[in-house]
Amino acid sequence: MKLYRLQFSLAATVLCLLASCSSSKQEGMKDITQLPTYKVEGVKYNQEEIITGKSWEFHRIGENFFVFNGLPNSAAAVVRMSDCKILGEFMPKGMGPGECNAPCYAGCSVGEDTIYMYDISQYKLSEFLFPIQKEDTLRYVFSNAIRSSDQELYSNVCRLENGLFVGVRYNGTRHLFTLLDEHLDSICSFGDLPIPEEDDELKNFMPFQGVVSVEKNTFYFACKLLPFMCAYEIRDKNHIDLKFKYNYLPPVYTYKNGKVRIDEDKTIEFVRDLKLNGDYIWAAFHGEIISDVLEDPFEKGACQSILLFDKRGIPLAKFELPIKGSHFCFSKDGQQLFLHTNDCDIYEFQVSDFLKHIE
Repeated sequence: MKLYRLQFSLAATVLCLLASCSSSKQEGMKDITQLPTYKVEGVKYNQEEIITGKSWEFHRIGENFFVFNGLPNSAAAVVRMSDCKILGEFMPKGMGPGECNAPCYAGCSVGEDTIYMYDISQYKLSEFLFPIQKEDTLRYVFSNAIRSSDQELYSNVCRLENGLFVGVRYNGTRHLFTLLDEHLDSICSFGDLPIPEEDDELKNFMPFQGVVSVEKNTFYFACKLLPFMCAYEIRDKNHIDLKFKYNYLPPVYTYKNGKVRIDEDKTIEFVRDLKLNGDYIWAAFHGEIISDVLEDPFEKGACQSILLFDKRGIPLAKFELPIKGSHFCFSKDGQQLFLHTNDCDIYEFQVSDFLKHIE
């Protein structure tokens, strides 16, 4: 059994980065536990109560917010941005065409007129034409479904601008991701694990699950538990280029007989959401020790900070929010950040209030 001890010192962090990064040490790399911290203020965006339930994903698509929240009968509640009126529910639960059981948002087209949804339990990708609105009623059209012949289990599937897909694997060997073609058939696996083990017996990737974001043909991934983030540019089926890969703190875990167990008493929960906006990577940062979160999930189960990185993966600053919320999105022009809070409200923040501290 191997035991890796967490050290929060800057020196240990730098050593880890040197060992784990594909390139040399970047100038200006900061310890994420010692970043300059600023407070930002926001305002409540919705005037009346929005009954959507807590979100596990929150996206702006076109002129609407999509709150993916585990509703009993559908994948998401759709909220009109202009007045925060709930227009309806999107994608009913079920096994039929245009229906889902375990929905995962896979992205939208460049024009934001087509939404792609992946059903984890059915290995199925559904396409929807949206929005088609008539008065105050939500309208959308189910257009196509693709069922993967590989039937590999993914926690996330996301679509690139070139039409390829990336799946985050629940299990496998050595690689965390699978590149999929337009029909969801596997092309290849890629992406090193956040830990240095290279044992083919290590096949359960549950400890490494996380959140994803896509900008054109660049795929970004961050672990929820381990402080690890990476990015790959995927130009086509034959060209996958690593942009960066960092463990921001040395991982603390035990490894035995092909199984990884994260030390929950010595590991901070990393991020709950990841978005790209402007020249930066934005992450909803948790920062609490995992065992403390498990003991009091109601009080400590949500984020109250945003971490800002440049697009090389270099951490720049931490921003403390006045209210808790783990999922956010941006306005179409990128000037506002909208946070879906633990109380199911939507708060608006000015992006300039973040950037004035680093630019």
